[in-house]
Amino acid sequence: MIIGRELVDNFTLFYFRFIEGADNPPDDYWRTFSATQEASVWRGLAFERVALLHVDQIKRKLGISGVITRQYAWRRRASDEGDEGAQIDLVIERNDAVTNLCEMKCTSEPFEISDAYDAKLMGRREAFLSETGTKNAVHLTIVSASGLKRNANAFDVQSVVTLDDLFQI
Repeated sequence: MIIGRELVDNFTLFYFRFIEGADNPPDDYWRTFSATQEASVWRGLAFERVALLHVDQIKRKLGISGVITRQYAWRRRASDEGDEGAQIDLVIERNDAVTNLCEMKCTSEPFEISDAYDAKLMGRREAFLSETGTKNAVHLTIVSASGLKRNANAFDVQSVVTLDDLFQI
């Protein structure tokens, strides 16, 4: 995969980060390591990279395979006034006057949107609208390894893409 001007190979990234130089790790290394925050962050970033490699499948799941799109990540830097900034994993700007803001979540269970996380999503959406000035309808999309748990906050999300959807032919 090429991101920007960098060639990215997921196995090579994993190898250089966790295997190279690990001489004779203890027998329980992987079991112990898999429960750490570092491993959780790695899984999340790896899931994002896999999803970005499968934008065509995301578009197919959204029912927009035939729509001309532009894909990119988006970020608003934090300001000095205490604003923490905002970041969107994947923006799919569509030629049919709709923009999907895709949030990627790697969880072993369906992702549950808490009240606090819902407020964060709404804040990102508002920041995107404010900064870009888009006139498109803006839809929230969750790309989650295990889907989305239905609760009151899930109704703010217009579409869900799962890991299985990423590997549909």
